[in-house]
Amino acid sequence: MSLPISNRYTLLFILLLLVLSICAESNAQKLKMEHRLELPFNFRDNLDMSVLSLEEKGFILFLDSKDKTPYGKREYRFMKYDKNFQLVWDKSYMANSNYIIKQYSFDLPYLYFLIDQNRKENVLMRLDIETGTLFFTDYKPNIDLDITHFQVVQNIAFLAGTFNSKPVVVQLDLTTMKERSLPSLNHSSKYIDAFEYDYANNNLMIISKGKQGRRDAVFFNLYDFKGDLRYNVALPNDDEYELETFRPYFVSTKEQLIFGTYSLTNRKKSQGIYALKMVEGKKESIKFYDFVYLNNFFNYMPAKRREKFLDKARKRKKKGNPKSYAYDYFVNPLRFQEDRIIFSLASYYPIYPPNNSMLHNPMMGNFGMPNRLHQYPFSGYNYWRHNNYLNRYGDPNLMRNNHSVIYKFNHTLICGFDTEGKLLWDNDFKLEEFETIDPNSFFDYALNAKDQVLMLQLNKNEFVYKETYKSIANFNLKDTLIHTADTVETIVDRRNERIEHWYNDRFLFSGFQYIRNPKNSPAKRKVFVIYEMYAVPED
Repeated sequence: MSLPISNRYTLLFILLLLVLSICAESNAQKLKMEHRLELPFNFRDNLDMSVLSLEEKGFILFLDSKDKTPYGKREYRFMKYDKNFQLVWDKSYMANSNYIIKQYSFDLPYLYFLIDQNRKENVLMRLDIETGTLFFTDYKPNIDLDITHFQVVQNIAFLAGTFNSKPVVVQLDLTTMKERSLPSLNHSSKYIDAFEYDYANNNLMIISKGKQGRRDAVFFNLYDFKGDLRYNVALPNDDEYELETFRPYFVSTKEQLIFGTYSLTNRKKSQGIYALKMVEGKKESIKFYDFVYLNNFFNYMPAKRREKFLDKARKRKKKGNPKSYAYDYFVNPLRFQEDRIIFSLASYYPIYPPNNSMLHNPMMGNFGMPNRLHQYPFSGYNYWRHNNYLNRYGDPNLMRNNHSVIYKFNHTLICGFDTEGKLLWDNDFKLEEFETIDPNSFFDYALNAKDQVLMLQLNKNEFVYKETYKSIANFNLKDTLIHTADTVETIVDRRNERIEHWYNDRFLFSGFQYIRNPKNSPAKRKVFVIYEMYAVPED
């Protein structure tokens, strides 16, 4: 006796659900925390702590004590740990109390810090990563340069910024301390939008926006290692769109790809992402990807709302009246995996608190916050001051807002491109709505197998871990919540906690915590904590 057709489909559907359930169960992940390191810390101490990643070589823990010694000095302490959290060396040095660290840059085997001593004098501090030896050099620029970018390559420092509201790039030979200004920067620009060094071919690309006659334009300047101009070209804005942010990828000295966000003319909100191909200083092609045509961009919306929104947006675009979007975006530095170029951005809504007061944030505590050096990719340059997030995240609005901003995040987009600039896949991750003054403090992502993305987010007292493959929709993601400490312990208060991609599929977590453990004596402890995190299959 055979089952009716309707019953057969019902049985088949139940079996399919069972198979999917078994597969999901077999692929379930959990987060593992290893090598927990704690350093005692008193929240009343005038002390900053920062973790500087060395990728697979470990990390450097930097302690900056702002309490003056009897001799009017301050203490810098550096501790190097290997990837197993074993201490390699521990060095302490005295520095002038008026030193303010602005930015830092790796030039292996050295780590350079740019220090502001007063308004017109700087200090370059060089740390030998292998030995822990520290060396100071005074540097007085020939012009009063407001420095926004700092990078050292083969003992040559590039310092970029503005002078008299015009962009300037200074090349400084750290052996002779002789400097020169790079030629042919466009003086109608107000600041530098992108500053990227090509290590493979020893090229430096400077991108800025300004005027060409009466038209707005984007200016591309390419220099060799000596600071000589290879080419400069102006790309006038189109009547329909405007390029907003820029992330260059160097195919060769002759060919570059630039990725970023674009807006519709006069709307000033990101409409989608683009891939621009430049060959010998000329635009060869440009591809535009409106957010509405991406596979997963609007997955942060509930399903019914998303379908209605996309249907209306596509109809409007076909009629020549595309819908504009409400969020601004931070654009992260490019990452690379085999023949893939990974481009990512995070949406946020800016909040301008009255009188620059900071709203309460559970990640920052109720009582001020120690400063920390911002952590960025090992091969890249790094930025210290709040208004320099333009350089890290490519958002032009940040340079125009010279006051405190709180960023309310919504979601992040991660895309895979080939080396021709063709979009291969995209995936969107909804971020638990979160407000912070530090865009990089609470989430990061890693690339595991080819086209596989792992994302880790810190949400109050829990971690959210998600992974996906290419453009698999968000509802297929694995989502794991865990607490930030053992179940016996309670985190009474916290400050400035961060998640950073470390190497491969590993993440580093660090932050200030006030922990209560009734099994210990004393029951409470205040610590700066660091530990490694990664995902493993469920038992």
